[in-house]
Amino acid sequence: MLEIKDVNVHFSSAGAVGAVEDFSLTLAPRSKTVLIGESGSGKSVLLLSLLRLLPATAQITGSVLLGGVDLFRLKESELEKIRGDRISYIPQGGGNGLNPLLKIGLQVGEPLMEHRGYPKKKAVEASIQLLRRFRLGREEAWIKAYPHMLSGGMRQRAMIAMGVAAGSRVILADEPTKGLDSDRIQRVVECFRELREETLLCVTHDIHFAQAVGQQIVVMYAAQQLEIAPNGEFFANPLHPYSQAILRAMPENGLECSVGFAPPHDVYASRGCRFSDRCPYKTPRCEEAVPPMLDRNGHKVRCWKYAD
Repeated sequence: MLEIKDVNVHFSSAGAVGAVEDFSLTLAPRSKTVLIGESGSGKSVLLLSLLRLLPATAQITGSVLLGGVDLFRLKESELEKIRGDRISYIPQGGGNGLNPLLKIGLQVGEPLMEHRGYPKKKAVEASIQLLRRFRLGREEAWIKAYPHMLSGGMRQRAMIAMGVAAGSRVILADEPTKGLDSDRIQRVVECFRELREETLLCVTHDIHFAQAVGQQIVVMYAAQQLEIAPNGEFFANPLHPYSQAILRAMPENGLECSVGFAPPHDVYASRGCRFSDRCPYKTPRCEEAVPPMLDRNGHKVRCWKYAD
């Protein structure tokens, strides 16, 4: 189980403005959770903060419990033993996180060398089965190839194979379909569906990908969580006005865009609801205080509309 409690991220260069504020989420074993929201909402910063991969200017508070161990309290040397072993991070960019100078087999097998003591030859041989799990095809040939010789979708699948190589049970994935065409996106969807024993926390802008992969959907806006709901309930009955606007903007729903452009920077310092300036249902109360996260039979929403 991964338990995220009251995580806050501030950057000293940005003054008092928070990149992530009061984020809490519990991930059950083998669950699949997808974070959605527009650029700048804090999704990717959150993922990086969980493994303390942010630059030194980041000030992080809260706790992240992995099997009862708080990752924020570990020494860097202790955390290095956990990264790639018990919890893995897959960066965004169509597999561009791969080292262009190293062959695919060595990179996919590297976690086995680092965390399981495999010699290089054995690790490279093991990478064949890892790649085969995610259906690259001609795996014996691809382990000898360099990243530029693979398509974006193949590189992304190789990154997923690397993430699970040493047996990580928690996978953090950032924009795994970014820059991919529809066919390659579908193959990445199939890869994530193969992660039956692993717990997944994934960031995406792709609403269709979120619907296909996530068992639980989390909506972020201006550094805050606005909604947390099971997949079916979220897509059938989104509660927050922002979530409703996101779904109305999907092509099959008419491409209706009713919320305008991204929020201005000063909204992050607002004392009220971050979405109030763009919300068609706002009341004076919305501008006076940040609404709490309210629980409606397991469907959580941060909106004063549901407070009474």
